[in-house]
Amino acid sequence: ISVQAQTTLYFYFGGSNTLAEETDGTGQTLVRYLSNDQGQPVAQESYRASDGSRAATATARRLRQEATEAAARAAAAEDEAARARAQAKKSQRASRPRGSS
Repeated sequence: ISVQAQTTLYFYFGGSNTLAEETDGTGQTLVRYLSNDQGQPVAQESYRASDGSRAATATARRLRQEATEAAARAAAAEDEAARARAQAKKSQRASRPRGSS
């Protein structure tokens, strides 16, 4: 029986817990993680070839799509909250007795 050990090294951005890169034991990049300004993952790029040539996976596209969809949901939720605040304010004004300020 032949057993080969495999080592994976993990690198993080600064002193954070945000994963930046995975490499094999020789330092060849296996995966790179890209984050936005808030430190949230937005893309992952996989390097399948041991020579470091790029073979980006569909993961980056999926993460970008998810981020776009999340932003659209957040904008829709904010619009809905603004409409609800405006309606509440309008209802408040309508329920005041005439002549009061």
